[in-house]
Amino acid sequence: MLDKLEPREKVLLIAGAILIAVVGLFVIGRTVSRMREKVSENVAARRAAVQQMIRLQGNINGLKAPTTPPNRSQFVANVNNLLSQYGLNASAFNEKEKSAPGRTIYVISMTLRSVSLEALLKYLHAVEYGRRVPATVENIRINRAVSGKEVYDINLTLSLSVPNPK
Repeated sequence: MLDKLEPREKVLLIAGAILIAVVGLFVIGRTVSRMREKVSENVAARRAAVQQMIRLQGNINGLKAPTTPPNRSQFVANVNNLLSQYGLNASAFNEKEKSAPGRTIYVISMTLRSVSLEALLKYLHAVEYGRRVPATVENIRINRAVSGKEVYDINLTLSLSVPNPK
C-alpha cells in the first residue's frame, strides 16, 4: 500500500504517525503524572490521619475517670463562671429542670447582647470541649446586633443530662 503513494504523501503519512505517537505519549505521561500526584497526596493524607489518631489516642488515655455529675446549682455556677471568664454577660438567664426516664435534664437559656464572634466561638469551644461545663449546646440563634459592626446578639440554650440517683 505504501508503494502506491507518492513520496510527498509518504512523508506526510510518516509525519502524521509521528505526531500521533508524540501526542499519545504526552497524554499517557500526563495521566501517569496525575495519578502519581493523587497517590502522593493520598499517602500524605493517610500519614496525617495516623498522626492525628495517635494524638487522639494520647488525649483519650489522658482523660480523667468519670466523676459525679454536677447538680443544678453547680451547673449554673459553672456556666456563669465560664461566661465571666470570656467577658460575656447574659442579659436574660433562665434555668429549667426537665425529667426524662432515668435522667434529669438541666436546661439553661440565655441571651447575650453585642458579643464579638471571636468571644462567642471561644465560649462555645470551652463549653463543648473544655470539660469545665459538661453541657451541650442544644440551640443557638445568632443575629447581627448593629449593622456595619461585627457584634451579634445570641440566644443560646445549654443542657446537661444527669442520671437520677438510685
